[in-house]
Amino acid sequence: MTQEKGAKARATTRSALVAISTVEMKPIKWLWPGRIPLGMLTIIEGPPKRGKSLVMLDIAARLTMGRMMPGFEASPIKQTSAIIINPEDPVGCVVGPRLEAAGADRDRVFLHRGFVDTDAQGREARRGLVLNEECIARLKFDILAVGARLVIVDAIMGLLPADKSSKSEQETSSIFDLLARLAESLGISLVIGRHWSKGAPGRPSFERGLGSIAFTGVARSVLQVGHYPGDKARRVIGVGASNGLDVDPWEFRIVGRQVELLA
Repeated sequence: MTQEKGAKARATTRSALVAISTVEMKPIKWLWPGRIPLGMLTIIEGPPKRGKSLVMLDIAARLTMGRMMPGFEASPIKQTSAIIINPEDPVGCVVGPRLEAAGADRDRVFLHRGFVDTDAQGREARRGLVLNEECIARLKFDILAVGARLVIVDAIMGLLPADKSSKSEQETSSIFDLLARLAESLGISLVIGRHWSKGAPGRPSFERGLGSIAFTGVARSVLQVGHYPGDKARRVIGVGASNGLDVDPWEFRIVGRQVELLA
């Protein structure tokens, strides 16, 4: 039936049904086999001051130098860039020295400090990055501009929009869905750091992180950092949840401003 002249167009809705047989099956690709997949979200979590940020910077350093990931020294890795979103730690006395100690190519590491808006009169105003739809869309262009293969979002709680409750599964799911689609569309690893709550002991590990269960639900890999049982000088990264390879915990210790793999 043709639309009558002068009649207003009406919005319509249709269902998007896709036969699984028409979908191309693809193997999971990895930045760090069994721990950090490409094209997906990874969460690294645990109690404060356990070395989560140092571990993330160590991974970034390896990537920028084309060094192998821990435990997979025979696997080649492409040398590329990384973006770090960290509104908390000072650059000159914390982030920079840690990357230098880890042996990073600091020309390939970019710290995202937000955006600069310019009005019609040429006046500039800076604003911080907030994980809303607009900023995540802009972030895509930044990733492409520097050729980053890894994006680290440290201290994510401080980056959530003011109108979104971190305890609401529905509200945080919308943000994580956007981040997941970003990682998938660019084939990058997007690693999110978060703390465990102080009242976490005794609860299952997947319930200990700050915020809603949506954090764990959307991530394809959840890494958990803590003390090695019976030896506080040693730390361990375990895989709390993963859709991939079965890997052993990675043991390490903190030496100065860097992490050291324990054989």
